[in-house]
Amino acid sequence: MTLMEIIVLSLGALLAENFVFARLLGIDPMMSASKGTSGTLGLSTAVAAVMVMASVLLWPVERLLLALHIPYMQTVAFVLVLSGLVPLVGFLLNRFAPAMVAGLGAAMPRIALNTAVLGIALLSAREGLGFMDSVKAGLAAALGFTMATVLFASIREKVDIRSDCPKAFEGLPIALVSAGLLALAFMGFQGLRV
Repeated sequence: MTLMEIIVLSLGALLAENFVFARLLGIDPMMSASKGTSGTLGLSTAVAAVMVMASVLLWPVERLLLALHIPYMQTVAFVLVLSGLVPLVGFLLNRFAPAMVAGLGAAMPRIALNTAVLGIALLSAREGLGFMDSVKAGLAAALGFTMATVLFASIREKVDIRSDCPKAFEGLPIALVSAGLLALAFMGFQGLRV
């Protein structure tokens, strides 16, 4: 694969096929943790680490399930592996970045239930990607998730500071409107379809 192909595929994963805005996966952590860019960057980094590690660990699990002729157990097996992976990532982050873990608080256990983390594993399995392609897809999805979450947090920060919106739109309603407009902008990267 040439450098230009890698750049085009990466931009496609980040913009046109963004997990949060095009596939609507991982909206919960984006909405709940986007009060400020500093805390959001920590959560996005933790989710990105889990997404990449999940891509590495779940590929052999999927191959094992296929070899045992029990592919219908895929979702259950993936959730079990992710449930064990998140405490490991929490331990590693606590060991090497304790300030980040303190900033995450109660959000860390919810990463295991994040639809973006499970979604990349299921999409890689459905597409029949090889190991390296699965890891690349996980990395691209993690970067796209991080970009979308930090971008939304910065928009939400600006809206909260300079908001002249009616009282009924304050808080979550204006955040949902902002997320919808941002999703429309990202869907524009896919092109218009008639």
